[in-house]
Amino acid sequence: MEKLILEATARFEEKFVAAKDGQTVNVSGSDRTYNLRTQIQHIPQLQQDKHFMSMVNDVDKYTSPEWTMKGDVEKRLYNWLSGLLKGLLRECISSNDVAMRKINIEKCWNWYKDKKKLLLEWKMDRRGGTPSADGAMDLTTNKKGEDGLFGGDDELAKQEHVDELDLTHKATSPNNPTNMHF
Repeated sequence: MEKLILEATARFEEKFVAAKDGQTVNVSGSDRTYNLRTQIQHIPQLQQDKHFMSMVNDVDKYTSPEWTMKGDVEKRLYNWLSGLLKGLLRECISSNDVAMRKINIEKCWNWYKDKKKLLLEWKMDRRGGTPSADGAMDLTTNKKGEDGLFGGDDELAKQEHVDELDLTHKATSPNNPTNMHF
């Protein structure tokens, strides 16, 4: 699995560097002939694995005709990343050893999170926004749900950040009776 992840990283970075340099990024058409969902129908452990299903959902989204027809460089990079991820997930599915499959899924998850964060940071640099320390967009520049960047765990982290801001505001508000000084 490590070898496959290294190969996927090299292939991703080749396209990513080209995009950062302003070159046209050509990605081959996504492989729609291999459906991950049909492969996991008979493996309930995979259907209940939060990280695995999050990746499958993203692969479905970023390789869908609706997404790939949009054509801008960001969308093409997400499509390319999803194609690479799909190959890694295929390898995870092929393992009959449940423990090894789980380890490989976590390796894929970590790889995918890193690449997705890299794309988010690049996107923010291009648009002049600022990602926060936790990888989520600054709330003043966030267009929630615009391109699916904040699904799954990222959505939860963003909501926790909003809740934290709300609590901070309430705690420091002059209208809060616990903050009145006599």
